[in-house]
Amino acid sequence: MRKLCSLVVPAFLALALASCSDDTAKPPSTQNHADIHGRIAGDDFEYDVDPGDPGSGPFVLRGRNLHYNDEDGALVVDLSVLNRGDVAQTEPIGLTFIRLDPDGVTVLNPDNDVHDDGAAILFHFANDDGFWTPGEASLPRTVEFGVDKGTAIAFVARLDLGAPVESGNISGRVWNDANKDGHMDDNEGGIPFVNVYLYPFSSTDDNTPRQPLWQVLTDHDGNYAFRSLNAGGYVVSIAPSTVRLFPTTPTEIHVLLINDGASVSSYKNANFGAVPNDVPPPFVGQRVHVSGKFAPPESFVANEIVFPPCPDDSVPAPVDPNPECTGATLRGPVTETAISPDHVAIRVMATWILIPPNLPVPAVTGPLEVHVHAGPGPLTWVADSIDYWPLERNELEGRIEAVEILPDGHVRWRVLNTWIIPADVTVSRP
Repeated sequence: MRKLCSLVVPAFLALALASCSDDTAKPPSTQNHADIHGRIAGDDFEYDVDPGDPGSGPFVLRGRNLHYNDEDGALVVDLSVLNRGDVAQTEPIGLTFIRLDPDGVTVLNPDNDVHDDGAAILFHFANDDGFWTPGEASLPRTVEFGVDKGTAIAFVARLDLGAPVESGNISGRVWNDANKDGHMDDNEGGIPFVNVYLYPFSSTDDNTPRQPLWQVLTDHDGNYAFRSLNAGGYVVSIAPSTVRLFPTTPTEIHVLLINDGASVSSYKNANFGAVPNDVPPPFVGQRVHVSGKFAPPESFVANEIVFPPCPDDSVPAPVDPNPECTGATLRGPVTETAISPDHVAIRVMATWILIPPNLPVPAVTGPLEVHVHAGPGPLTWVADSIDYWPLERNELEGRIEAVEILPDGHVRWRVLNTWIIPADVTVSRP
């Protein structure tokens, strides 16, 4: 099967069939701001498509003989494409309807048995030489849209070059799941400019970094697509783009495309729900105060995060030149003790703390409040004061030592040698 060798038009075509009387259907909001110029005269129209690449275009999409067929209940138009560029393109040449508007509009005679979003048609040429040469126009391709009479329609389409229309596709949408229920509601829009990654489906060692086969950005309406895929297993993921998102659905979807001998199947419901995170992730050296619950052996699930107003948050940990931000505090359970001839240490949650001779060794292993300062080692802390902590809520306050993106796209950071995992958190900034 040939690959998409030349073009996925970076400019979406938004064609409003203006001869219809009703103006309730608006051109979709997914237009890119590329060089697209349209001209509609009577029942005919032309759209110039300029991808901005001299090797791929420009092209013209033409519509002729626009009329309504009462017997079939269809709006009918003859579409054709003209190569106005200087480079011959490899056939086949197809047009894929990414979105039909308003909802309920269908393509009655597609070439890929998909009648709504994803419907595709194939153009044919008189000389049938396998190339779409400069100046060559395709034969008219009659397209029938299933729609009520008098209803205006619009669509977003993509011009495909050099690959069969029925090649394997995986597509979907990243939507703003405002109510966080994991279901795409009609009033929930898409999230634009999210990176979506395509990986091969394999059982590689977890320690081996995966390399994506392909990476695309969602459009203005949150839609994306991977096209011209061979049969096989794939993993679609929005990680690590979740640095600026709170996912409400799994961040990976496994898809198997099947070759039935004539074509490769497609899957167009690889959707991801998320809530945009307008708060940027913290940085190393920033001071933070988190509340939540310690999760052994080294994690802390935070449900409240406060960034105290320190005069200079650019100073790396554990140096705190300002007295108000000096040192760190742990409030939580003692998880381990260590006594040797040369030192006494306790472990509060995941942090080892040396106890100097002037402080008594705690007699209990319950929750403590321990104020510490940086010791001689990179992860060694020395206790300044030790008190009992009567509350069930655990707390950490200190400088961020490291920030890490997890395989599922979530962000965690390390404070006092403890990995902070944000849950459904409240974030406060100065």
